[in-house]
Amino acid sequence: GFFVGHENQIPVDFEEIIASIAPRPALLIAPERDKDAHPGDIRDLVEKVKKVYELHDASENHVQLFMPDDYNRFSTVSRQKMYSWLEKLPDLPVVTSMDEPDTGKALAEDAAWCWFSDPRTVYHHGEKEAVYFGYINSKGDVKIQSLDLKSNETHEFTLHEKLQIDDHNVPAIVLLPDGKLLAFYCEHNGNIFMRKSKNPEDIRAWEEEVILLQKDAKNQYCYVNPVMLSEEDNRIYLFGRNVVRNDKGTYTDTRTYCIYSDDLGETWSKELNILDNLGLNSRQYFKVATDDRSRIDFLFTNGHPSQQENVSVHHMYYENGNFMQTDGSYIASFEKDKPVGIDQINKIHDAEKESVRAWIWDIVLDKENKPVITYTLYPSPTTHLYYHARWDGSKWIKNEIVDAGKYITILRENDKLREPHYSGGLVLDYNNPNTIFLSREINGTFEIEKRTINFRGDQTITPITSSSKADNLRPYLVAKKEKGPSLLLWMEGHYYHYTNFNTNIRLKVDE
Repeated sequence: GFFVGHENQIPVDFEEIIASIAPRPALLIAPERDKDAHPGDIRDLVEKVKKVYELHDASENHVQLFMPDDYNRFSTVSRQKMYSWLEKLPDLPVVTSMDEPDTGKALAEDAAWCWFSDPRTVYHHGEKEAVYFGYINSKGDVKIQSLDLKSNETHEFTLHEKLQIDDHNVPAIVLLPDGKLLAFYCEHNGNIFMRKSKNPEDIRAWEEEVILLQKDAKNQYCYVNPVMLSEEDNRIYLFGRNVVRNDKGTYTDTRTYCIYSDDLGETWSKELNILDNLGLNSRQYFKVATDDRSRIDFLFTNGHPSQQENVSVHHMYYENGNFMQTDGSYIASFEKDKPVGIDQINKIHDAEKESVRAWIWDIVLDKENKPVITYTLYPSPTTHLYYHARWDGSKWIKNEIVDAGKYITILRENDKLREPHYSGGLVLDYNNPNTIFLSREINGTFEIEKRTINFRGDQTITPITSSSKADNLRPYLVAKKEKGPSLLLWMEGHYYHYTNFNTNIRLKVDE
């Protein structure tokens, strides 16, 4: 439906326009008294619109068209532009109040990410205080943006145009000692790429793309997780998955790849495999955490919950050249004994004993360098149970947080449910891992909540979003070593599949 307004005689209330249930609502305004909006002009305008998030001028600025996104709502960015444009018009009353809950602000429109490549977002306080974050858009462009937290100035750069329409390919970012950035990204079961910014704290110019690992007939790479350790002379490690297809076409040779650089990304080691899946016909998934000095923690599963029932959760860490159990006991040498057999590594959740499959979400180290994790258990595809677990020095203390509802993938007519274990997500505050930000289903829509859990398991709950018209998914907390507000990002919109999404990235500063 289209709403046409002439001067101050807009035929419906402004809030009604924003909340319209029309299949494709729009607002057309003809501001000058001696001009009329003719049906033919409107038709021409509409037919020329290619991007729903853009504002289009026409008829020598006599008519301006504002269109909402695919879930029938004007984005915050577009609304702000509306108000700015309307305020410049003479003799036209304008509603300037944005009476809605503080749900942060839109950072990037048409943007999505997965949760197995990190850090997707980094914070740096150097010459300027800024966040740098990566994402994929619906064209398959690999993007990076920066936001100056003082001036609110933003910049955007396309690292790779039309790589794949797939949220697996989101970049992960490392800040080098001189303030330059390394961005790593991948194809879903393809190549691993890297680019380096030309200038410190600036994403507007980059060196040429480098292929670090190249797909061939057997090796198919996915995910990027870079870590730089200051006590190893700033050695940069990069971890991810290599789906090695054997002659039978199964996953029994799947590996967790590792390469490293001792010259800040100029040259790289040969590919190493750090995890032996012992012939399991499934793909391992893992997350990493680090103290940025000497330690790297690995949280991982022995498979994908859609492929098998006995998906457990394991933990080990690397330090001083060795792989260690959570309690500090020795497993293997990084130089001599890799890959580590998955059966050598202790479990946090044992799916065979507890008869419920799992998947992982986040891991951080507390102030004493003890790991804290979040994960999900799946009694059924429509029951996603969120868990928080912390290592107290001798054992894992586990607490169920909440039943988060079902999967986030939206099914349309004749759609097949392909990702029943895609949860809304739950992540930990880097500086206070007893604080959790999670996405769960409330009245049919996924909302973001902040929950603080004490040592008895009691929870304090603070809503971040509520009564939303679109889902709020995959929250991410930016790691900040400085004291101050937490920086929370998440996806807002409609998610159908990892190759089909209509989402934005939002940011909220949590005081």
